[in-house]
Amino acid sequence: MAENPDAATGADAQVQSWTGDDFDEVELLNKIVLEGFDQGCFLRPEAEDLIEVSEQAEILNVCADRARASYSEEDPFAESPVVESSIEGLDSGFVIVSQRCDLVRCLRDEPLVELAQADHIEDRAVISIASKNSPRLLHLADSQDGAWIVDLRKRAAIPKVLLPKHEVVLPIPAGRARRDFAQRIGRRYSRKAIPDDIAMGFQSPVAKWVRSSNERVKQSHLFSELLTYRDEDEDNTLVFIGLVADSVDHTMAQAIFERWVAELKPKVKFKIADESSTMSAESMPLAMWKDAYKLDLHENSRGPKATEDTALAIE
Repeated sequence: MAENPDAATGADAQVQSWTGDDFDEVELLNKIVLEGFDQGCFLRPEAEDLIEVSEQAEILNVCADRARASYSEEDPFAESPVVESSIEGLDSGFVIVSQRCDLVRCLRDEPLVELAQADHIEDRAVISIASKNSPRLLHLADSQDGAWIVDLRKRAAIPKVLLPKHEVVLPIPAGRARRDFAQRIGRRYSRKAIPDDIAMGFQSPVAKWVRSSNERVKQSHLFSELLTYRDEDEDNTLVFIGLVADSVDHTMAQAIFERWVAELKPKVKFKIADESSTMSAESMPLAMWKDAYKLDLHENSRGPKATEDTALAIE
């Protein structure tokens, strides 16, 4: 494919308009480090600051010729995370999905900041979907009347040089919640496709069973993820795992999960292994995590006001 010299010239002029002759890249990176910009930060960029997908490759090419640079200040958040803060107002915005290590990297390597759109949603069904196993919608933070939900299908980017225009607003509590948020972003692309027999013979009946009871819908909030994997020693047998967050009473969650397993056994087309149980993300072996299928239970809330597409209609 022939190169487009006009596009390249346009990108070069665009980068020059951001940087200019007096631009100090080290100063930029220091600001990003010292102010605490991180994955999960909420911001409302101007429409003209968003970079079209068609422009991003050209900008990367232009910035590839820059000299390397690095921040010179000590990172104040290396040991003490950025303090959680609340989102003001209800206008839609974007959440940073780039990792902090990329945010503080030089323009030569990472000139753009990746974003995903975040909307304030009041539909409790959509909030429930995003709070559990959806690979598309992520719960960001609760509000008085609903919650902020990130839609990973709605992606954008802004030039890193414009990031300091915004205040640091990070509505996710420090610690496990931020790690879980990062993992769910990654699972959007790393999750294993569920085989048809498990999707039809296990995932679907589990989803319908949970949906049929308001009590079970409430109980499902105890589990940050529901996973399953095949038992290698027994044919047609699945190990069923409920991941429980640190903030949840694990004894209570285990008792409820055991009742779930007992009631689900006659409703699914697989034998549920005896070792099926709850566990924390920290205690889950890496091999098990890699082998497991993440159950997408958004069918729990299907209906005219309770689908993932409801979020698309709320701007």
